[in-house]
Amino acid sequence: MKEWFDDLDTTKKLVIRYLKEYPHTRDSDTELYFMILKDYYKMIPEEDRHASVDGFISDMYLLLKYAPSKSTVSRVRRRIQHDDEVFQGTPEIQEKRKEALSQHERWLLGEK
Repeated sequence: MKEWFDDLDTTKKLVIRYLKEYPHTRDSDTELYFMILKDYYKMIPEEDRHASVDGFISDMYLLLKYAPSKSTVSRVRRRIQHDDEVFQGTPEIQEKRKEALSQHERWLLGEK
C-alpha cells in the first residue's frame, strides 16, 4: 500500500505548489492540509477504495498513516513563508500573525 504514494512530490514541493496555485491556502493550514490529503487520496487505486462508511474510515486511516501530518504541513508552510519570504498570506492574516507573535514575545518577557 505504501507504494501507492511513492510518486507524490515531497511535502515541501506539495506545500509550495498549493501556496503558489491556490492563494487561499496561505491563510489556512486546514485548507492546505485538505488539498494535500486529496492528492494522497487520489493515489489510492479506485478498485482499492471503499464506498461504505467503514471503508472510508479505512481509507482515511491510510491517508493519516502515509500523508504528512497537518503539523508537518503547517511547519513547512511557515518555513516557506518566513525563511523563503514567498507566498505570504493576505495582509489581514499577516497582521494577525504579527500580533500573535508580539503577544507571545510579551508573555515570554513577563510583560502584560
